[in-house]
Amino acid sequence: MIDTSTDHPRFRATYAALELLEMYSGHTENIHMLDVGGGNGVHTHFFRQHGFQVDLVDIVQGKPDRVFVGNFPDFTPAKRYDVVWASHVLEHILDPGSFIRHLLHCAKEDGWLCVTVPPAKQEMTFGHVTQWSAGLLLINLIKAGLDCREAKILTHGYNVSILTPVKFRTNTIYTSWLPPDIPIKQGYFDGDIESLNWQTTTIANHLRLKVAHSDSFSETLKELRGMGSSGFVLCMDELGEMRRFHWYDAAFERLVVVA
Repeated sequence: MIDTSTDHPRFRATYAALELLEMYSGHTENIHMLDVGGGNGVHTHFFRQHGFQVDLVDIVQGKPDRVFVGNFPDFTPAKRYDVVWASHVLEHILDPGSFIRHLLHCAKEDGWLCVTVPPAKQEMTFGHVTQWSAGLLLINLIKAGLDCREAKILTHGYNVSILTPVKFRTNTIYTSWLPPDIPIKQGYFDGDIESLNWQTTTIANHLRLKVAHSDSFSETLKELRGMGSSGFVLCMDELGEMRRFHWYDAAFERLVVVA
């Protein structure tokens, strides 16, 4: 049986990944991306399949190969990246402001910073040391120096995603660097932002979706090996009780739950 337990890597930030593909419209061959805290390489494999040149950094060694292993603030990039991607990393960081500034240090000006965090909830874990909403993430990005007027924002499931051009603000009137469609009243705004400037909200409409008809994971895997490449698939879960989206990672021949 394929491992899809809670210890197995998830394909999180799915719509952020699809939004980025939509933005580049297939012209990805010269796009250099840094996958920060990429772990098991699910996103690295995904973006490489779609033509991006991806470097992965992580705090622990593993596969795929990393260009740096250690604490991210100690990483000195050999080049600046067109896209800096950090999915479900920031919630583990004690000093998110310094971390965001180092993300920006790794990015080209007029490139893109793509950050996804989980939404705030009262079920606690010692692995998560900060709580997030779209509004609070915007505040941290702006206070770190960004002009977020063109930011794309989506809160969906276990993901709060902001994709923003790497442009820098020129003063400390912070509210003036928010997206203009966010109402501001006496310096306050509603940070519970469901969607803003976002295009991609379904998997099926944007990629050729495979549907696995087998009723067991072992048979599903046999079907997927015939795909020849990675891709999204709708298949039964590990208990055979319902169909849900998975990402088939051909590099490791594994199914990863989309979450």
